[in-house]
Amino acid sequence: MKEKAPGTDLYLEYMDTKRFTPESQTKPLLDRLEKYGDMDFSAVITIDDNALNFVLNQGRGLYAGIPLVFCGVNGFDALRQNLPLEATGVVSRINLQDTVSLALELKPILQLFM
Repeated sequence: MKEKAPGTDLYLEYMDTKRFTPESQTKPLLDRLEKYGDMDFSAVITIDDNALNFVLNQGRGLYAGIPLVFCGVNGFDALRQNLPLEATGVVSRINLQDTVSLALELKPILQLFM
């Protein structure tokens, strides 16, 4: 078993917005997050558009001033204006032309099917 770095604790909350609407998960998630009320976090990490939207819309009071790191975000342009200064992250962008070119370079046999 791998040991964690000293002083590092990771807390996870899963929204499950692939099976349930984000709106239906807001109240249950806010209720679950109450248990962290007295804790000082070094950062909040979100994975996907729905999690980032939740923190931006519902979590500002919970995480005010705490650095926000996001990844797996597709609709970044719509979210950009709501990002606090302490936010950074990785945006998912699809570049179909470069993806197909790389696939053909790596597997030239694919050209037979084009």
